[in-house]
Amino acid sequence: MAPGNKGGKGNKQPRSAPYAPATKKPGSYQSPAADKQPRRLADPDDPAWRERKPHWAFADVDHDGDWCFDSMETAKLIEVLGKLGNIESMTWKELLAPDNILAKQYEVEKMPAHAQKRLTDINRADLTQLVRFQLSGKNRLYGFLVDHVFHVLWWDPEHQVWPSKLRHT
Repeated sequence: MAPGNKGGKGNKQPRSAPYAPATKKPGSYQSPAADKQPRRLADPDDPAWRERKPHWAFADVDHDGDWCFDSMETAKLIEVLGKLGNIESMTWKELLAPDNILAKQYEVEKMPAHAQKRLTDINRADLTQLVRFQLSGKNRLYGFLVDHVFHVLWWDPEHQVWPSKLRHT
């Protein structure tokens, strides 16, 4: 008997289970469900996202439609990015206040048919709301919110996505 062992009780070896191959597959091998929704769209009834400042995402930009960024000149791009930088100092609560003309939320079902069709064409018919920034004169930027992140969709330099009935806008 080894020193310090009393009655051989310390010589036990762990039992090993017989090897069984894993039956689970990593999630990356599985296709997402057809009805899978974005992480969390901005819920108008949840005040938490309204207290946050906007962040920007450009992965969803529409590169092929009438409202793509391809024709934007460098000087205009610099101007737009500067304005987006300034907007980051405000919260969504401030931006979407009823008296603020800078930003506005639209129900997609109430938008003009050509805008709804374009959402379908780019596989974004799942969206129920869009947000619009009026950057200057006729210049508009459209996108959607996931939490406090504004996902840019369209650059509308001529105010064509949702034309105004008012003159000079």
